[in-house]
Amino acid sequence: MGKRLGPKDGYSAIDMLESASLHLACADVLFRRSMLCYFSAGYLGHLGIEQLLKGILLYFSNSFPKTHDLINLLEEIEANVPGFRIQKQDRQILTRINPFSEIRYPNLNDPIEIGGDDWEDILIVVNSLIQMLPEELRTVFDNG
Repeated sequence: MGKRLGPKDGYSAIDMLESASLHLACADVLFRRSMLCYFSAGYLGHLGIEQLLKGILLYFSNSFPKTHDLINLLEEIEANVPGFRIQKQDRQILTRINPFSEIRYPNLNDPIEIGGDDWEDILIVVNSLIQMLPEELRTVFDNG
């Protein structure tokens, strides 16, 4: 098993979720701003979902793996949090946007494409995940 991070490393569920909310708000601004901003917006959208998933893991299991892989994070949540299951459509969206973490490194051999519709899909997943949060965590996104 790889490195795990948690409160002993300075991380808390609330802080992680607040950071997720801020990154998603910034992604929203960039997606609306211009097509030139889609790469940065997609990266921030991925980061926001990643931090949302890590916040869930911190809350329920007090740690999270050091990874950027959304599917791995989701699978760990589903294995350890009773009743936490996302819809097939949401899983397909996560699978499609999972490579967005690699946008920070331009790669002409394996380019990543992002369009305006990706933001709508990111919001679908984010809203689904937020609805599954305990009420005390959901308020982070109500105020964001």
